[in-house]
Amino acid sequence: MQESASAWLSTANHSVVDEYNRRRAAEIAGGGDARPGRPLFLKRAVGIIRVSEVGDRDADRFVSPSDQLASIQRSCEREEMRLVKVLEELDISGYRRGLDRRPGLLEGVQMIEAGEAEVLVVAYFDRFFRRLKVQAEVCDRVEQAGGQLLSVDVGQISQETASKWLSANMLGLVAEYQSRLISDKVKEPHRRALASGIPAFASIPPGYLRGPDRRLVVDADKAVLVHQAYELRASGTALMDVDRWCRAKGLTRSWRATQEMLRNRIYLGELKFGKAVNPASHTPIVERALFDSVQSLRVKLGPRETASARLLAHQKVVYCGTCNAPMAITGTTKPGSGPKRRYQSYACYRYRDCAGPAFISADLLERVVVDFIKQVQAEGEASMDERVVAAEAETEAALQTLNLAVAAFDGLGDVAATRTRLLQLRAEHEAARDRLEALRTALGSRKRATLAKWEVMTLQEQRALIRAVISRVIVRRGGRGAARITIELFEE
Repeated sequence: MQESASAWLSTANHSVVDEYNRRRAAEIAGGGDARPGRPLFLKRAVGIIRVSEVGDRDADRFVSPSDQLASIQRSCEREEMRLVKVLEELDISGYRRGLDRRPGLLEGVQMIEAGEAEVLVVAYFDRFFRRLKVQAEVCDRVEQAGGQLLSVDVGQISQETASKWLSANMLGLVAEYQSRLISDKVKEPHRRALASGIPAFASIPPGYLRGPDRRLVVDADKAVLVHQAYELRASGTALMDVDRWCRAKGLTRSWRATQEMLRNRIYLGELKFGKAVNPASHTPIVERALFDSVQSLRVKLGPRETASARLLAHQKVVYCGTCNAPMAITGTTKPGSGPKRRYQSYACYRYRDCAGPAFISADLLERVVVDFIKQVQAEGEASMDERVVAAEAETEAALQTLNLAVAAFDGLGDVAATRTRLLQLRAEHEAARDRLEALRTALGSRKRATLAKWEVMTLQEQRALIRAVISRVIVRRGGRGAARITIELFEE
């Protein structure tokens, strides 16, 4: 049984105090010199916006992300930081998830480690952390990489000295305690509701209604449709066709809702809260044998690829010619007597709703696009005037000088001469950038390309060249080979 929030707080508090005493003793033994705070002036910042649960709140009334962003932007302006990226974590719990399941925070930490930024910034401390374990891991990784953490409401978060470590961890202690306390408060009412057959969630699945006593009662009309949907799927009907049937009947409104309906154990009469189950909470709609038959058709997927190495994946340049939706990379393994081979394709992202979804071999599409780019390069259309190339080099050099200066002057940000010099370097970089843009406009260049040959480019460079030259790649359904593909350039 998990310990209560109060018991956890008592144990954790002692651990924090003991660790502080250890750190302070080591500091005194080492001389105990206080370290000056590191300035944020002109450093590159990454903003983190987190919301634990978005739910069904209307976008016009749901202002938390916009409020957080506004606070982050004001802080960057006040500290004269450069906000280079904002990462959102919507429907992400800071308490239940470790760093490996915090996509925005993890990406921010990785950007610090890769030298792409120096500061992670949030509007409120608990948008960073609701768990001490995650806080310790993030602080260690960021500070080892030479980065900093900033919370607009409490200031810089640091472990550089024993006192700063204690301050940060006391804040983390309070944040985690609040989460644990909320969890404790809802557990017992939820358990009582479960035992009484009362669902502790607001969204009731199709086929049921909430009765006068708040227990689930069967919605006769929709219950028949739910049972028919299960029978369709059990008979071997493709999941896509079951989804279309459900939507046509008004039973579900999305692909995800259909999936959830076909695996929801609530239709067996079960009600669940955490690991606790009430197996006879309400009248079942689906028989056990039918339910198990549908579950046996589910395919266990392997690890999901989060970053495909395919050339056009995630580039937002390939579109379905029927519905104009983006096309995403997908794959199938074709069985046979010999070794199994993985075939990858680009498919309409909305293929479940598209009247004529486009599919095309990834190898074929990428070969056509690469041949087109090589032809453009060969004809000199992707080349830039030498003055533009020189201006690009000047702009890049000015940026590198600015970044190196910011790093070199770290710790001297309050000295007037230092601030003047850094502002001068920033002005030089902005002037070089303005000259580059003016040249591009004067030359009518639509491309931000490289003179290097395709074969020696990295994947990132190849993708950048494609995005610079090609506006859209449209794939039509039907036809053969490259005739289905239309490549559109940016207008001159």
